[in-house]
Amino acid sequence: PTKPPPFEHQGISDENLVDFTPEIKRLAQEALKGYRVGPLYTPPSVLSETHKGTVVLPGANGGINWNMSSLDPILGVNYIGSNTSYGAVALTKPDEGVSDLDYTQGRSPRPEVGVDPENPRNSGIPILKPPYGRIVALDLNKGEHIWTVANGDTPERVKNHPLMQRVRNLPRTGKSGNFGTMVTKALVFAGESRGGDPVFHAYNKENGDLVATVSLPAPQSGLPMTYMHNGKQYIVMTIMSRAVPAELVAIALPDTD
Repeated sequence: PTKPPPFEHQGISDENLVDFTPEIKRLAQEALKGYRVGPLYTPPSVLSETHKGTVVLPGANGGINWNMSSLDPILGVNYIGSNTSYGAVALTKPDEGVSDLDYTQGRSPRPEVGVDPENPRNSGIPILKPPYGRIVALDLNKGEHIWTVANGDTPERVKNHPLMQRVRNLPRTGKSGNFGTMVTKALVFAGESRGGDPVFHAYNKENGDLVATVSLPAPQSGLPMTYMHNGKQYIVMTIMSRAVPAELVAIALPDTD
């Protein structure tokens, strides 16, 4: 289809590699050496001592994944949460008796079908241009993007990386993660999910401006939902981290006189 336009990278090319500085761009290019890269649907390649596999973007955890958007049926706008995540895939010849297929996907810890290919790394800085996690407002009537914002601040490991010392006016990059959105009359809500901060953001649904950020005991791990009780609106979601067992948390605006 010609519309709507993609809301996420459609494969890897030199144009969507990170370019904060020429040195960082060079390292991203170096990280991809030995891999097959290309547009969406580039087929997997055979793993060998000299070939590391095919990089796919979005990867298995990338893009919208499961249940990461929310729809305003009155405006006809879909608010999409998208995770910029890539992965490497490869094929290997199975040992005799394991499969009647010529090739199977390399996967550990089953040595009889090879090993997982390593994902390309870039000295702690993602190899792709940000945002790493984004929210896109998609007009379903026109098939056009209304706005796109990075969901979350720039990760500390990127901000404080030695190669970033000369980078000025770094914009919010967002954080990678499978977060879900929720839309109300005036706002779009989203947390940062695993790998992000324990916070919950509220955006103006008309233009994507950040309105407020609320701290949570742990990152959002499930889709938020909203309900009314005794004339007051609440938002409830599941949260979870390594230090905090999965639990429900509800938030609401403070009472006013």
